[in-house]
Amino acid sequence: MSFDTIIGHTRAKKFLTEATRNQRVSHAYLFHGPMGVGKRTLSRALARNLFCSTNQPGENSCGHCANCLKVDSHNHPDISIPKEDPEKGILNIAAIRELQEEVHKTSVEGRGKVFLVRHVHRLREDTVNALLKTLEEPPPGSILILTATDLLMVKDTIRSRCQAVKLGPVPLNDLRTFLEQDQELSAHQSELLSRICGGSPGACVAFLKGGFLNQLTDHEAIWLGPFLGQKGTAVSHLLNLAKEAAGSTPSETRMWIQTALHLGLSFLRDLLILSDGIDPSQLRHVTSEACSGGGLPAAANVIDLIEEVLFACGELDRNLNPAVILADLEVRVRSLAVPA
Repeated sequence: MSFDTIIGHTRAKKFLTEATRNQRVSHAYLFHGPMGVGKRTLSRALARNLFCSTNQPGENSCGHCANCLKVDSHNHPDISIPKEDPEKGILNIAAIRELQEEVHKTSVEGRGKVFLVRHVHRLREDTVNALLKTLEEPPPGSILILTATDLLMVKDTIRSRCQAVKLGPVPLNDLRTFLEQDQELSAHQSELLSRICGGSPGACVAFLKGGFLNQLTDHEAIWLGPFLGQKGTAVSHLLNLAKEAAGSTPSETRMWIQTALHLGLSFLRDLLILSDGIDPSQLRHVTSEACSGGGLPAAANVIDLIEEVLFACGELDRNLNPAVILADLEVRVRSLAVPA
């Protein structure tokens, strides 16, 4: 994938293009932005631009030479991605030490080496200290691209040694076009999904792979049922749904639940619209008649719950136990599901 095929991120792509054109590529970048907005995709596009055998500096990669094809097939010998612990979804000290050995090896293709280090906001102190040694004294021709969802959670010692590049949500019009053309969704599905996922292409793809379109009734029962006079479903039921739809590792289950909580936020947004008397044409999932079965909660209660869900997302990102997080969240749902 080249810069011109990546949706959104116009400013970041222009910045990186100018850096390659002027041969002023930094030894270390920190791509930061919400989950799924395209940090890893942009990293690979930058690597392809640097490794392309036919383009001139500042031009898009050709997509046809041997180096471009190897990048696209995730098989380029000069691109390394340290492996995360499959149980915890984070890098451990052993992975960083392996990176330190790899970074000093000679480039196979002779065009330098690129290292993609993901989720640096999750790194423990010992891992951060090991990574700093490489950031402080990178060998010539080596480029480290670090990614994080929350810049403020990245240690200052790492931030100060990297060129930060912010990636924001993709414009909804661009995302809708992507979903209709690349994912072959209907206009209605594309509109709904682009808004649920907040301008995140990766979240949209995860939403589709996770089977969420087929589970909307289940999620509605979890997030709206307790508030609309219906028989609600416990938030902890997300663990059962995750086992049916997610992958086999704890890390994959955690990512699925993270996506489920973002879907929950979309349902709670509807609930806030109903509770606060906002224009019902803004509803995504339900109609204004949906509240006929019972009294609506106070808008302040809904806002409190939205904050609780956002907090739970942060706890998941810090690798806390999903079962404990959902159990705590369930308590808050029940306590706030009180008619105004």
